[in-house]
Amino acid sequence: MSLLMFLMMLCAGAAEQGMSGDLGCAGGPSLVGFVASANGDDLRTGLLFGSLFALILLVCVFVAGRMRRVGHGSAVVTRDGESAARR
Repeated sequence: MSLLMFLMMLCAGAAEQGMSGDLGCAGGPSLVGFVASANGDDLRTGLLFGSLFALILLVCVFVAGRMRRVGHGSAVVTRDGESAARR
């Protein structure tokens, strides 16, 4: 693979990550505003909805970490065929 092709792939990956961040920064407040306006312009309801999303995300991170410690998510195998998570 040439150096130019590698640099092009690197820039494309950075552009995708940047675009995802921009969409998240615009979409989150928009969704909070939509929920707030649907509930009689009550901003507290919109912010509660946004907080629930963050809470669900934290629960998913803890569950994924626990599954990885137990060995369900580990694909790393040592030379003797034993999973590295079980050691």
